[in-house]
Amino acid sequence: MILLQDASMDAPSVDVAAPIVPHVHYAETADGVRIAHYAIGEGELDLIYVTGWVSNIETVWEHPLMVDFLRGLAATSRLICFDKRGTGLSDRVRPDALPDIETRADDVRAVLDAVGSERAVLLGVSEGGPMCAAFTALHPERTRALIMYGSYAVRRRSDDYPWAPSDEARDRWLSYIEQEWEATSISGHSHPRWSTTTSSWRTGPAICGRERARRRRAPWAA
Repeated sequence: MILLQDASMDAPSVDVAAPIVPHVHYAETADGVRIAHYAIGEGELDLIYVTGWVSNIETVWEHPLMVDFLRGLAATSRLICFDKRGTGLSDRVRPDALPDIETRADDVRAVLDAVGSERAVLLGVSEGGPMCAAFTALHPERTRALIMYGSYAVRRRSDDYPWAPSDEARDRWLSYIEQEWEATSISGHSHPRWSTTTSSWRTGPAICGRERARRRRAPWAA
């Protein structure tokens, strides 16, 4: 079953002024990949938000639900946002050179270094959770706290982890994404950040969807 969200929930109001989009900076990773990021808010606590599958840290400000969410986090912290490699405004990755979980966790380190953060709370949503968990294991001295929301420890079902989707279920979902991404059911309803009001979301995530399908057997996803 696929749950759809009413796109009208994300429709901007004509009475609400458009928010000012933060200035985007780029952090360079150990292997030369440029990661788009910014930091907003002036709280004493550093909070790095690691999103799920795809993101775009510029166009996210066109969607009121996400604007409220980000402003809420920034009200009590210095909120650090970034696009994971291969998504949004960050450098793309080649399908034959997909990063392992340690590399992706090191991207978090590169962003923290770039904004001058020595210790931070890590908030990982969906697949951002394992990235944050890996960073915490690799850099406990730089981790103030770990929060995982709607996330998981393992993304593939096994005898000792029966809660994850089966390979068959994953294949069905990935096939659906590849075939139907441009359809209204995906671009307009499934997620507040994928609204039909923002056409720029279509091409980038479609590419990421194909890359995600190719990496379904990637070692870090096991």
